[in-house]
Amino acid sequence: DIDLGDDMVTDGDFASSTNWSVGTNWSITGGAAVHSSSASGYLRQTMTFEEGSTYLIQFDISSWTQGSFILGNHLPDTTGGTDDNLTLTEGQSSGTTITRYWKQGPSSLTQLNLFGTSAFDGTIDNVVVKKVLKN
Repeated sequence: DIDLGDDMVTDGDFASSTNWSVGTNWSITGGAAVHSSSASGYLRQTMTFEEGSTYLIQFDISSWTQGSFILGNHLPDTTGGTDDNLTLTEGQSSGTTITRYWKQGPSSLTQLNLFGTSAFDGTIDNVVVKKVLKN
């Protein structure tokens, strides 16, 4: 069994945009976060991620037409280049719940960075982030 901490996200159901920093081509409306294609942009929330700790992210895709939705939290480099990111959606379908785990590094971070590429056209909801305490 995996032992998880409390949900770190405030307003993960997007009932309010108050706790989110809404970037280019993002909007929070009707209880969801919507990104339209043509320009890339971040959806961010302040929270603390500790280097070397493992986290879970889970969210619903209310609709997905095209493009990639990425966790841009400076993950450990596995390619010999710059810090890696984790592609959360590519070729997904509407009505899907996505669950991914990542190990934070190479440094601690003070915000959740969700990134819609310029091709990403989709709607997400019910974002949950939890620290893995034990597995």
